[in-house]
Amino acid sequence: MACWCNICKRTFPTLSGFIQHNNICHKRPKPLKHQSTFNFHPHLTARKCTEDGAFIPQDAPPPPQDATADWSPFPDEPSFEFAELMFEKIQSSQGDIDELLMILAKKNAQDGCDQEEYVVHTRDSLSVMQSIVGSADFNGSFDYVPFEEYTGPDCQRWSNFMSGRWAFKKADKIAQDPATHSVMLVPIILSADKMTVSVGTGNQEFHLVYISPGNIHNEMRRAHRDIVVPLAFLAIPKASREFDDDEEFWIFKKQVYHRSLAQILSPLRPGMTTPEVMACPNGHFRRAIFELGPFIADYPEQVYLAGIIQGWCPKCQAPPDELEREGRPRFRDHTEVLVETFDPGDLWDVFGVVADVIPFTNYFPQADIHELISPDILHQLIKGTFKDHLVSWVEQYITETAIEGSIVIAAAPPFPGLHRFPEGRRFKQWTGNDSKALMKPIHVLSEEINQPLLPELLRQFLHNQLYRDDELAAADLPLNECPQIRGCISVYHCASTTFYTPSERSGRNGMHRKIIRANPVWQKKHPQYDTVLIKMDHNFPDMRGMLVGHVLQFLSFMHDKGEECDSITGIWVLKPEVIGGRRTVGIVHLDSVVRACHLIGVSGRTPIPVGFAPYHSLEAF
Repeated sequence: MACWCNICKRTFPTLSGFIQHNNICHKRPKPLKHQSTFNFHPHLTARKCTEDGAFIPQDAPPPPQDATADWSPFPDEPSFEFAELMFEKIQSSQGDIDELLMILAKKNAQDGCDQEEYVVHTRDSLSVMQSIVGSADFNGSFDYVPFEEYTGPDCQRWSNFMSGRWAFKKADKIAQDPATHSVMLVPIILSADKMTVSVGTGNQEFHLVYISPGNIHNEMRRAHRDIVVPLAFLAIPKASREFDDDEEFWIFKKQVYHRSLAQILSPLRPGMTTPEVMACPNGHFRRAIFELGPFIADYPEQVYLAGIIQGWCPKCQAPPDELEREGRPRFRDHTEVLVETFDPGDLWDVFGVVADVIPFTNYFPQADIHELISPDILHQLIKGTFKDHLVSWVEQYITETAIEGSIVIAAAPPFPGLHRFPEGRRFKQWTGNDSKALMKPIHVLSEEINQPLLPELLRQFLHNQLYRDDELAAADLPLNECPQIRGCISVYHCASTTFYTPSERSGRNGMHRKIIRANPVWQKKHPQYDTVLIKMDHNFPDMRGMLVGHVLQFLSFMHDKGEECDSITGIWVLKPEVIGGRRTVGIVHLDSVVRACHLIGVSGRTPIPVGFAPYHSLEAF
């Protein structure tokens, strides 16, 4: 049914489209954009220049584009040909390629080195930055000069990175050298994350380093336009389990980590003091000064970066048991004085500093790791709080209640789709699909879909499901005699159905699977609400026994008939039915089976034997 908007004077073909339009434009309208004024940096003005670095007039046209072959992300043609030969023509395995590279490395290495070697796979950081900054894809979405944006008197707005205080402050510091005037500031944003790839690699660990220039606008970053690119794979020193907590081994790993980062970023070091001529998205050349910018990392990575003890803050000197208050800030010069003044034991106990670790930023001018560390919102807030920390708290609770969590998990009986961890806990990474259900109260859902009778329809539906043999249908009963639904309802945007179609050989023996959608914003463009066939009379196998329905929502809810579940876990606790000292055995019709279910044994405080076979769980509990 078409709907008319009296405010916008527009017609909408569906009610859902009109509701969506009304919610966005009228109920919650976006504020009008303010007319902004900009204050650009007076010295780092990013003047145009030739490929040799000579300044040219600002109205000069860009030079002709270089038509030579572009081998990026490879540094040159031989590197590209080597990769093409190994991966496409010979199709060598990863192990064979690693062995070949090791042979070539040994051939060029000096003899007499007995120390263990760690391989770091990296790209040329300067070439990567030149490739990103010189890409024409970012023309119009690239800031050449740090600026301040004001939407009104004393009302400053921060949006893109170059509008922040950090960029303007760094530009002021760089401009103290007159030789840097008229150059372009290129902040280097870094990030690192250790991950476990569980699909296709056998749970192999990788420690990636990412790099991105800070000049590109945020909307281009959200569009995934090759702005943040992998720069290197760091080495991951391994040791046997008994050395997991060895102090010397942890210090050694941090030393390898920082020396690797310093070497990976070393091609950018000359451009931090002497301008580097770079091609820009608009086709012109500019003299650029690099500056190490924010390093985005989760807390374990921040401990490595700052050279501090686990539990201390990388930004301030607040002790681990007083993190609720802000301590005195850490900064590079102060840390260096501490290392020169105190012995390693006092640094460890009093200041939380590891004396034997030199941050990689100390190898670069004007860089302070304590200033540059930035939080990783995904891994620290979302994944860290709601997944890793929550899992750790649950494991700790299970252990403290005299039940060894790892053995309980390992003893769970087999079940389709259940991934087994034979070693119990020590999980490296938790994976799985995010829940697509949205929990909503009934009255809220009723208003959103413009169905005021939804609560009444749900109560009638529940009565018909619970009392199928009742001679009176729910529609003929007073509403107060129908059961009530308490709590929230899960809303889904799609459901799958599997059915038999003899005329369509799309699946095995004519079986067909179809996704039915009730999505208000399908593919982020438009609503899609499918139609379905509903079986009403089993006496007629064709259309005479069916109705055609238009799906508005897929709903799911739980109804408590009075029994109680476990007060702590919310899980139903069952006991085997025993008659005459033996578990009952019977035969049931397959049509009475609703679905498969998974049972986990309740051991109470009785310890589970080490090595207990999970396939004995259903008989043992």
